[in-house]
Amino acid sequence: MTHDEYAPLRDNITNWNNLDMEARQDTLIQTTSLHQYAYLSGVADRIPISWVFQEKPLQSEQFGLLIVGGFSGDLTSEYGRIRQDVSARSHFDDPAVAFNTGHHETTHAIQFALANAYHHNRLNATHILYDDARMFHAIEVNKAVIPCSVLKHSDQAAYQQQVHEVLANEEGHAISQGLLDLSQ
Repeated sequence: MTHDEYAPLRDNITNWNNLDMEARQDTLIQTTSLHQYAYLSGVADRIPISWVFQEKPLQSEQFGLLIVGGFSGDLTSEYGRIRQDVSARSHFDDPAVAFNTGHHETTHAIQFALANAYHHNRLNATHILYDDARMFHAIEVNKAVIPCSVLKHSDQAAYQQQVHEVLANEEGHAISQGLLDLSQ
């Protein structure tokens, strides 16, 4: 894509509040595709990730939690899915929230794609992200995740301090903020 080819995407980000729901979803998917490509070019020929946008809670609102996004993947099928709540309660109309959530979940999709490449021996040991891929693979195969849905509200720090969550939080915020800054 040349610089001029990004103009419509930049315009959509700038005019987020004037877009209909489908255009918002398409814009989010386009920006997250660029995010994925930046990490996975040369690692994965295709990124088997689908998006599901829904206007209902993604999981139970147990203990007062508001869950607005999620990612799940399967190393056997090599398929992953990003889910994002687009209801009014999720504040999808706020571009900062929508992009932050979308890029947070995209970071999990990238972690999965790296784990998947490692799992299927498609990542050279000299690749700069090889050790990261090995770590994400270990998390996947050992189910070494504390799901937020099983923790009490007061225990969310344990969930948020997991390495994959720290990375997703930081990257989701940084990329979404960068996109919003570029659109100004």
